[in-house]
Amino acid sequence: MKHALALGATALAITGAASARPAATFTFDELPSGSQANSFAQAAALGVSFSYAALLPDLDPSGDPIPGTTHWRPDITAPTVTVSNPLLFNRGPAPSGSNALDALWQPVLISFSTAYNLDANGFSLVADNSRFGLNGLLPGFADIAVQFYDAGNNLLGSSPINQTVPGFTVTTGGFSNVSYILIAAGKFYDNITISGTPVPAPSAFLALLPLAAAAGRRRR
Repeated sequence: MKHALALGATALAITGAASARPAATFTFDELPSGSQANSFAQAAALGVSFSYAALLPDLDPSGDPIPGTTHWRPDITAPTVTVSNPLLFNRGPAPSGSNALDALWQPVLISFSTAYNLDANGFSLVADNSRFGLNGLLPGFADIAVQFYDAGNNLLGSSPINQTVPGFTVTTGGFSNVSYILIAAGKFYDNITISGTPVPAPSAFLALLPLAAAAGRRRR
């Protein structure tokens, strides 16, 4: 019984550490227009990074594409993702006030250093206040959306964006083991909110099991 209690206490400690629900809303207004998106304080707090995305295959040791491995990845040839004042591009004022994430010409990846189980409404964003763009609610425009992927590049779910509606808002979530999120090109995006539970690394859990067993033996 004492052995079971010792192991249970250890598991409880692991669960408790993983059950914290970090949350952040990116308004991108703390720094001047033209600042790098990765320089905002909330990014470090959530282990988030922003990069422009490219749909590319994995390469073999010879540098040749491997068939069937094409997936979204950071575009190492693209410039750093920045935030800007949409007014400078005739896109109306930013929903939050001054700046918004610049995804005008290329999709943006939001990548996590640790996978997340998103809360039921654990992700949201607001498009810029212009009518420029495409309507992701129409047939043939399925890529005009927010898309959620796991570490194996499997699509977990998506939510369409109607870029023709000023200030169009996406609120969604409930996806498990999210490693990165893809946001469609063609707009500035603002008030990006992320909340959820970080997924504990299996290796960390397994490393603690021998300690729990040893504690049980000492108690016996």
